[in-house]
Amino acid sequence: MEALNLIKKPSRFGLAVVQNIIALTPNMLRITLRSDMIGRYDEACIGGHFKLIIPDADQDHDGVAEFLTHGDVKKFMRTYTIRHIRRAEGEIDVDFVKHKGGLAGRWANNVSVGAYVGVSMPGAPKLKTKNARRFLVAADMAALPAAACGLEALPKDAQGEAWFEILSDEDRQLVRAPQGISINWVVKKDPAQESHELIEAMMNAPVEEGATSVFVAGEHQLALALRQHFTRLRPIAKSLLYISSYWKYGLDEQAHKTVKISAG
Repeated sequence: MEALNLIKKPSRFGLAVVQNIIALTPNMLRITLRSDMIGRYDEACIGGHFKLIIPDADQDHDGVAEFLTHGDVKKFMRTYTIRHIRRAEGEIDVDFVKHKGGLAGRWANNVSVGAYVGVSMPGAPKLKTKNARRFLVAADMAALPAAACGLEALPKDAQGEAWFEILSDEDRQLVRAPQGISINWVVKKDPAQESHELIEAMMNAPVEEGATSVFVAGEHQLALALRQHFTRLRPIAKSLLYISSYWKYGLDEQAHKTVKISAG
């Protein structure tokens, strides 16, 4: 494997090259990245997040390396999920919802094999499993990779229900969840509409006290509604609860972070 020099200052970033791009579904792209840093990732990071640092277009190896070392990278960072990892090859697959707006959206729609970007070390998967026997999952397309990874890592005897919100019937994809997990697909063609079906389904789903894990991720209003439900009306223990706003309609990631912090 051709070596990609790691960025040593700061050491938390590595240089990555785009290895492959496929249209996974009509509204989702899968981009394969290769980096020496990925060889240091733990296999358990599948479903965890990492920072993608997107420099100006058409920068070569040395230009991106210089940017990662000395540039103002913070405003060029975007958060994504590791869908698959192949450590021996130093590769990860990252799924992107196809949309025209935003730094990452524009990059994913226009990037070519051979382009360079930056990557960070990863975080841990978010679906909480300790002491859980039942799992409730709700995710839109932005959070589908993280939710799918969590479900695919569950024990074979896991039970529960998952609802995935997609933009068309053709956006369904294979999720290798245990047989006891019911997978439900909800088509919502307009991203600006509230996720009524997912919210109602989660609110009405049976909960086994002390043994039900809840994972909710996606647009801000989906996370907000279900956070209120599972922390106030039908509380789930924090050790079994993950609810996160991944994006907010009409805002870029930096503006969304401000809203997310203010909302608690």
